[in-house]
Amino acid sequence: MKKIIIAAYLLIFNIHSSWAQDDYVNIYAAPRTAPSHAIRNDYGKEMRLQDFKGKFLLAFFWSRSCSVCLRNMKRLASLQEDVKNDGIQIIIISPERDWNSVDERQNFIRRIGGETLPSYVDVKGNLSESFGIFSHPNTVLINSKSYEIGRIRGGVHWDNDNFLEYLYKIKAENNQAEPLRPDISIKKIKVEEL
Repeated sequence: MKKIIIAAYLLIFNIHSSWAQDDYVNIYAAPRTAPSHAIRNDYGKEMRLQDFKGKFLLAFFWSRSCSVCLRNMKRLASLQEDVKNDGIQIIIISPERDWNSVDERQNFIRRIGGETLPSYVDVKGNLSESFGIFSHPNTVLINSKSYEIGRIRGGVHWDNDNFLEYLYKIKAENNQAEPLRPDISIKKIKVEEL
């Protein structure tokens, strides 16, 4: 009975979250320094977002209890296939507390169609907390110099041609940018516009 109540709560919470959430692409006027907290891969190796320097990185923060995240996984894998030779890397990062083992995480990701995406866990939730990410999905955009240039809050049609064109535009305009000043203004674009 307790499991049914918890499942019902999670279902209602996810439905409400996806209805209530405004989805935006936020591109900053000037890049920000990305936090350097560790993420861990399937082999136990700890890495930092800065280790991906030289690639335009989409770091997709997700949770196994987020229905929007689960629906996005196949599309993210499809997008990675489309952009893999263009200097763009997609990684998926889930909370460490979501999993009892690496095998459990790998099997779950395989079932939802994300097995081709590099998968990491957020060690102790420190990276999410430093970014101020407290809901899922959230995607952090990191340029090739390892600076955060923007975010995507909510679900996106990752395999949509309009989004792909927009992604290439963001990369072209921001890939080499470095922080110029501490004040940041944000340009918001509704995801539905993509």
